[in-house]
Amino acid sequence: MNNFKLRGNTQFDMVFNVGGNTYTYPGLAAGKTPASFGRDIRLTGTAFGGGSTITFTTRGTLSQGGNVVLANGRGSTATITCNLSGRTYVQFNMQ
Repeated sequence: MNNFKLRGNTQFDMVFNVGGNTYTYPGLAAGKTPASFGRDIRLTGTAFGGGSTITFTTRGTLSQGGNVVLANGRGSTATITCNLSGRTYVQFNMQ
């Protein structure tokens, strides 16, 4: 797993590529796939202000709330929702 440190007062983006089933963030040389957490997990959708990038501001909050949807091979989904304050919650739809 790639770990990275953020300096104080630093903004960064995490970019999701649903078609390529990858995500990237600062310091990550190549896209990482959610399958590293389970072999059949894939990105099926993102919605951050109409885009696929979540931006963390210098204060640790988000510039735009939104969500990421993950699915497994059985058709179960997990929707990870992030609000502007940076708080997250997950809603599961089990199959």
